[in-house]
Amino acid sequence: MPAVRGDGMRGLAVFISDIRNCKSKEAEMKRINKELANIRSKFKGDKTLDGYQKKKYVCKLLFIFLLGHDIDFGHMEAVNLLSSNKYSEKQIGYLFISVLVNTNSDLIKLIIQSIKNDLASRNPVHVSLALQCIANIGSKEMAEAFGHEIPKLLVSGDTMDVVKQSAALCLLRLFRTSQEIIPSGEWTSRIIHLLNDQHMGVVTAATSLIDSLVKKNPDEYKGCISLAVSRLSRIVTASYTDLQDYTYYFVPAPWLSVKLLRLLQNYPPPEDPGVRGRLNECLETILNKAQEPPKSKKVQHSNAKNAVLFEAISLIIHNDTEPNLLVRACNQLGQFLSNRETNLRYLALESMCLLATSEFSHDAVKKHQEVVILSMKMEKDVSVRQQAVDLLYAMCDKSNAEEIVQEMLNYLETADYSIREEMYNQEHQLALFDRLFLFLQSVPSLLDPRRHLVSSNYILVDLVHPHAVGLAALLFVLKVAILAEKYATDYTWYVDVILNLIRIAGDYVSEEVWYRVIQIVINRDDVQGYAAKTVFEALQAPACHENMVKVGGYILGEFGNLIAGDQRSSPAVQFQLLHSKVKRHTLYIWIDLHTFYLRIDGHTRPYVGIDGNTWLYMGIDGPWEIGVQILIRHIEGGFS
Repeated sequence: MPAVRGDGMRGLAVFISDIRNCKSKEAEMKRINKELANIRSKFKGDKTLDGYQKKKYVCKLLFIFLLGHDIDFGHMEAVNLLSSNKYSEKQIGYLFISVLVNTNSDLIKLIIQSIKNDLASRNPVHVSLALQCIANIGSKEMAEAFGHEIPKLLVSGDTMDVVKQSAALCLLRLFRTSQEIIPSGEWTSRIIHLLNDQHMGVVTAATSLIDSLVKKNPDEYKGCISLAVSRLSRIVTASYTDLQDYTYYFVPAPWLSVKLLRLLQNYPPPEDPGVRGRLNECLETILNKAQEPPKSKKVQHSNAKNAVLFEAISLIIHNDTEPNLLVRACNQLGQFLSNRETNLRYLALESMCLLATSEFSHDAVKKHQEVVILSMKMEKDVSVRQQAVDLLYAMCDKSNAEEIVQEMLNYLETADYSIREEMYNQEHQLALFDRLFLFLQSVPSLLDPRRHLVSSNYILVDLVHPHAVGLAALLFVLKVAILAEKYATDYTWYVDVILNLIRIAGDYVSEEVWYRVIQIVINRDDVQGYAAKTVFEALQAPACHENMVKVGGYILGEFGNLIAGDQRSSPAVQFQLLHSKVKRHTLYIWIDLHTFYLRIDGHTRPYVGIDGNTWLYMGIDGPWEIGVQILIRHIEGGFS
């Protein structure tokens, strides 16, 4: 085991080496207990300990705590280190307090007073240590104690840049704990004007703070728009040599650029024509730079460059006012659809979903339909496949609905089992709950979200067949059903789509979907005969899903007479076919099929036995209607 070098504290280095060299847990515990006893005796009995010794022993306590052992002493010694003028001693004191002191500790008042002393110090290092401690603790008590001092420190002209950075981030941490600490009025303008600071580090920290403040009170901080655009313009038009200290792999200030672009997404497009024009120029420049050959082959360069690009595209989509920018963004994203990087393909599909909702870029998105379909079929990553499905749903309209729906049906038929297997990943399942909840909130009245989800706990209620396990397949089926109805110009096509859905993925076709096809058939005379003929043919398959039998019972019960003239689909044949399917299913399907079985026309019909438990009425046209006795006899007979 190599020796550990402990920054001038030889005793600490020896102790750490001893712990590392222990051969068993028992040996480690023995060494730790010995050291704790020694430290305790030093703190209690030796009144002449200097700062170096206190620092050394406090460091040992910190190390023991990080190994997972409880520390119940040494807190007062750490507080005493805060009054030291030596950086290393003060630093260890603040570190111990940040990690080990509880906000309910009796020492908290002493700690707050020591922090106040350091905040008032002229030594920027001491001030920074105090701010870092406040941010690390981040309690409500800290917010109340320093909520008025830190804003003054932030906007003061005498404060050094490094301290302003720490003050901005500390104030952000406290704001997240207690949003009432930020003063309003004149402070608002002074905080906003930090975006004009000469120091890029201060601007970066201030942008993070302002972004959080804007989310709480956008109107009060509306003045940040023009300053953010101005700063962004200076960055994107600068050469990487102009901002050498803040250039990351030839990309000038990528983190600040992303923060500024995200800040601007809190507001609608700028009202001032000059500001709007300057912003559009910035966005165009970012799109232009994306087309330039890379200045480095390293992945860090492409990551930084693409981070700025995707955030710029998000702002273009958010503004949704510039057709040229929207189309250019779509074309740029289209180039990523075939990129070898999975993350880029996913992000491109995700952004194009948003572009597809814009009237200016919808047609541009449709040009990539073939590539998106290929992504749905061939992509190995499940999240990318689902994003491709989302994009197909978003880009669908009357001109391409039949093609997209057919491709989705083809995919569902070949990928059904893989979709189910995906659901056994718990993390993936929780993500799909969220996707399903958001999707159901956006669908038309065709599907009532309240029938599918209860409150925000994402509890499935009456959602799918009890044996279904795939939320991915369920979401897929819902999208196909909605597209088929929304863009159907020929309702015979709609009937075919829903029956195919039931055939391919019957477990995932909820009641709302197959109820809807029945409702449409009932209300449209032109498809009733076709629906009866189609469902009759579907029922002739060797294996029919329960939902197919239910739909068949409803439609044949209402419109079976329209095809009864053909001997191949006579009433007797219809009954025998449906009855052969019903015998394989549960009591619920018998109750659902009572419409088919109870079509009594008033004639007295003799009973004719079909099997030991089933009796028919015989009429002029042959066996057609069946009495309640069938249900009773089947229930009594246990569906033999």
